[in-house]
Amino acid sequence: MRRAKFASAVLALATLSNVSNAQPVQKEGYELNWVIASHSIPLEPFWVKKMGKVVETRLLPVGMFESRNPILSADGKMLASAGSQFAKLEADRLIACTVGKGGALPGKSDRLCLLDRDGDGSFDGYFTRGGGGYYWFELSGSLPDTIFPLPAVSLSQVDPATMRNAPVLTVHYQRILDRKLTLPLTQERGDFVRFHFAVGTENRRELMVRDCTSPSLPSYCTNSNVPSSFEFLGLKVDIVERQKNDVRIRVVSPFTPGPRVKLSDTPDGYTSGELIVVDPPKLDEQRRGI
Repeated sequence: MRRAKFASAVLALATLSNVSNAQPVQKEGYELNWVIASHSIPLEPFWVKKMGKVVETRLLPVGMFESRNPILSADGKMLASAGSQFAKLEADRLIACTVGKGGALPGKSDRLCLLDRDGDGSFDGYFTRGGGGYYWFELSGSLPDTIFPLPAVSLSQVDPATMRNAPVLTVHYQRILDRKLTLPLTQERGDFVRFHFAVGTENRRELMVRDCTSPSLPSYCTNSNVPSSFEFLGLKVDIVERQKNDVRIRVVSPFTPGPRVKLSDTPDGYTSGELIVVDPPKLDEQRRGI
């Protein structure tokens, strides 16, 4: 993974004059988006079995901050230790949250979210968000009714590529759907080669699968009449040969770094979630491959 040089800027935040009472704010939405990192690709064609990995890279936040000192609440309670990392969220105001499990908060899945309440570019409030689990790296919703004031904190803006335990993104060849074969819990059938994505840690990842017949872009499928090609956000994979359920693949080009994606949890007994494109380059011109 190439790591660009990134200038570090220290955010010095003024101490609030009144930190005793939580302040209500207008509800607004926020969303954690990711950028697909640059990555290498195999130079030669290779055979892949069902569920086999095709390419691997990382998901990086659109921006990131790191605490220079411990972050404390107004009553002195530890909220985050020095060196804690906060991913920047997409919102109408400045918001950044912790992502993975662990930290000073009592719940394993609790995230600490810092935000700028008055729009002056400084973090001066916080809220906590539970749930979502550790392996999903998904965070979205509306601001709570109550935002707690935050005493002075010192954060550095850091290169997102330095994120510790950044989610691993892998693309897998899932299987060939021939003629009238219908997969369990779906109505999917036809002559397709289907791919899926997986996101999580080095040791545990959750599947994201989209039906080949889904009416919305992007498709995760291509034609099973080999040779055929699968394309997604710059990634291009040629299927040059098949032997029963195994396929021989040539990775022509990697993901194009830059477009944002988000994760959506859709537990339905078959898929665990979905990778959604936030700002694809002209989706109407993107090939579906089916």
